[in-house]
Parts: sequence; C-alpha cells; structure tokens
Amino acid sequence: MSEQLPGSETQPQVLAPAAPAYVQPPPPRRSSGVLTVLLVLFAVFGAIAAAFVGMIFAVGYAVSDSPTTWLEEGYHSGNKSSSHKIAIVTCDNVIMEMTERHVIRQLKAAQEDEHVKAVVLKVDSPGGTINASDHIHRKVKEVRHDPTNPKPIVVSMQGLAASGGYYISAPANKIFAERTTMTGSIGVIATFPNVSGLMQDFKVGVEVVKTGPRKDSGSMFRPMTDEERARWHVVIGDAFDVFLDVVSEGRGMDKEVVRKLATGDVYTAREAKEHKLIDEIGYLDDAIVAAEAIAGVT
Repeated sequence: MSEQLPGSETQPQVLAPAAPAYVQPPPPRRSSGVLTVLLVLFAVFGAIAAAFVGMIFAVGYAVSDSPTTWLEEGYHSGNKSSSHKIAIVTCDNVIMEMTERHVIRQLKAAQEDEHVKAVVLKVDSPGGTINASDHIHRKVKEVRHDPTNPKPIVVSMQGLAASGGYYISAPANKIFAERTTMTGSIGVIATFPNVSGLMQDFKVGVEVVKTGPRKDSGSMFRPMTDEERARWHVVIGDAFDVFLDVVSEGRGMDKEVVRKLATGDVYTAREAKEHKLIDEIGYLDDAIVAAEAIAGVT
C-alpha cells in the first residue's frame, strides 16, 4: 500500500462524458392531403394560364410581343433599285392575340406602302384562337380587296398550316404548299379540364355563387351536365359554320363539299391539292414568282 503524503488529498477522478445514446430522429411530417391537392390545383391552374382553355382551333406555343419585334424591312431578292416590291408577311407561330397584332402590323405596312405591288403570306402555324384567326383573315381580305389599291396575296405554306393557319390562308389569290407541308384540320375544338375526381379523393370542395344555372359552365371543379354539353355543341357548331363559310368563299368551293373535308383531318400537300384546298405544290420562291405574275410586275 502506498503511503499518502501529509496534506495531500485524494483527487476525484474526472470521467469523460458518456456518449449520448442514439436517438432516432422523428420521421418527416407527411404533407396533408389538403396541401397536396392545393399543389396539384396550382399546377393545373398554371397549365391553364400557359395554354388557352376554351374554344380554339389548335394548341401550341405563344410568341413574344416585346418592343424588339417592331417591323424592320429586309431585302430578300431581286433588283434593289426597282420601285416594285413584293412584301413577304410572316405568320410562324400559334395564332393568338400577340401573333395577330404582329401579322396585322405587317399586312398594314404592306397595304400602305405604295411600292408594294403584291403580298406573299408565309404561314407556318398549327392554328390558334378563333378570334385572332378571324381578325387576320379579315385583314387579308381587306388588303386583297382594297377599293383604292388592291394587292394580290399569295400564300406560301411551310411545314404546318393547319386549322387557324388554313383559316387565314383561305382568302388568298393563290395558295402554295411545300411538298412536306401538313394542312387542313378544318374544325373547331373546345377543351375543359375536369379535376373534380381529384378533389373528391382529397375531400376538397369549391363553393360557387352564381347568377344563373350555367354561369359556371365548363368549370373544372365539377363534371359538365348534358344540358351544358348540348349548349357548347351549339356554340362550337356556329363557329364551325363560320369556318366552312371562310373556306367555301375563299376557295370558291361548294359549302357541302367543304363540309365533307372538314373532319379535322390533317392533309398532306398532295392530298390538299387533290381536294382543291391548295393550288400548287411549291416553295417560297415559287410563291414570289406567282405574286409577281398576278401583280404584273417583275
């Protein structure tokens, strides 16, 4: 046994702190059903905001209408010193309000330019809204039949000139389509999303206060009734009848003949020529030569 020195005291032993016992973290909290359905609904609303929901000719991509898209005349070909010009007007996107304004600005510029003797309308569009397509169609007719200075219009269809794209082409003097063009798709469609089943799964409801039984017709929050569906068929039918008139008048075809072609089908260039929906298979340069010939200029 060791001897303890006088005055010395036993020092307490200092122990290292024991490692804490592992505690399993609590599982992450699951999102509530309400939160999940709200997120889904936000996604649906976002999709609807990005795409046009309602009565349309076709769907596709929007076009920018920023201040940088103001018109700027460019040289294509021919003699720069000539006072005769063929204006090339481009419609190469989904026909919505922004596209409509841009195309009509081009047509108006060509209409007001005394040196422009004819217009080539270059179309590459899957269609768009009824209203925007009809506005462009009206302007095309106005340029062609201007009482003071009429100017022939020749269409040059590119890859796609369907539905609303065909609607705006119909009143032209002559229509060219490239051999790989897809056109036609004469018809009208209305699309109404329905998320009522999803809402039932998550027990989420929507309260609607309305002034009439069909004021919320087409609502995504409930199924459409038979009466509402019948009413929308009337609306769609009226728009379809206008489309038939546009093609019949523009192409000089009997309306019932057009009706048989208006199945919504897309036609190849060869089929479109067989059905007299276009005049020739050719390219932009061919359309320009035809516009010169119709206008009587070189």
